[in-house]
Order: sequence, then structure tokens, then C-alpha cells
Amino acid sequence: MKKKSKRIAYALILGIVFLFFFYQELSWIEDEGINTEIEKMMVYIERYNPQMSNSLRFQVAQEIYRTASRDPNLTIPLLCALITHESARTWDPRIISPGGAVGLMQILPSTAREVLFCSLSDQEREETNEDLSIIVLHQILSDPVINIRIGSRYLSTLIDRNGSIQGLIAYYMGESKMKILVEVMGESFPLEAERYLSSIFQFYEEIS
Repeated sequence: MKKKSKRIAYALILGIVFLFFFYQELSWIEDEGINTEIEKMMVYIERYNPQMSNSLRFQVAQEIYRTASRDPNLTIPLLCALITHESARTWDPRIISPGGAVGLMQILPSTAREVLFCSLSDQEREETNEDLSIIVLHQILSDPVINIRIGSRYLSTLIDRNGSIQGLIAYYMGESKMKILVEVMGESFPLEAERYLSSIFQFYEEIS
């Protein structure tokens, strides 16, 4: 009975995720430009994760393309660069960091909960809170398509609020910590943050 309840809760949470990130389907016409972009990403992903199936690589590349088409402050090279760095060059959808960040975009369950809750009313948050356990969020974030949807929404929001450079730093170390550093250090960031940006820019040039 408990297993059945967990399966139902998991299905409900997945429903919330897909409803939250629902957007009008783009017209997928057999266009050479679209095919070229997706094929280029699939080749790039295979370089880092040759074990990923062709169908999954297509789904991931397609989601990145759709995300970059939907969010004006995100681009395909930026998302690919960030995923390459965050996944430690593995593009492994199930990778988990020592700190508990999950998946391609290395999202903490607490961050995923925050992003998802933004779309819910107070009553819905209260009713859903118990179902959004760490275990369920780990399962959700291990799905690469959902991981990209949540991670890209979070990144887009951070860039909107802070600009591109500070938005990336906020994604890396947290928005509150980034703002404190800006107050204390101005435009000069710690060496670890500079290395993070350097790595992102390096991978950005690689995929561009």
C-alpha cells in the first residue's frame, strides 16, 4: 500500500513539474537549421558521454534547443557549457555531487523545490510540501529533460535579476552569497568564482 501511495505521489509531482513548465509547442518543421543545431549538440554530448543512447541524446539536445528558443537570456552554447562543467564533463543524468546536487545541471533538491513552489498557491504549496521529499526530488532531477527545465528556469531567473556574469556566479555559489561578495568586493570575485567563469567560457567557445 505504501509503495502504491509513493507511486501516486511521484506521478502527481511529475504532473506538477510538467504543468509548471508547460509552454506552447514549437513548430518542428523539417528545417535544415534546426536539424543542424540539434545534430551538432548530439555530437558534442557524445564526445563526453558516448554511453548515452542516441534517443536520449536527441531528447536532451531537443530540450536545450527549445529552452534557448524560449528564454531570450539563454543560448545553446551557454547551456551546453554550463552542463559540461556542472556534470564534471560527464553529461551523466544521474551524477550526484558530494554536496547532494543532482543531474546534468547539478541542482540541489532545495533549489528545485524553490523553483517549483514559485508556480503554486499557498494552499497548493502546503498540500504538496510533504510529497516533495528529498527522495522524490532526487528521482525527478535524475530525469535529464526535467533537470534542464528546472535548471534553465533557475538560471534564467538569476540572469534576469543580476545580469549574465553575476547570474552565473549566483548559480555557482548561491544568490545570497554572491550579493554579499558584490557588496564587499565589488566586481572582483574570489579565485574559485573566477575559475568557474573561465571554465564556462572555455566550454562556451568549444560548442560555439
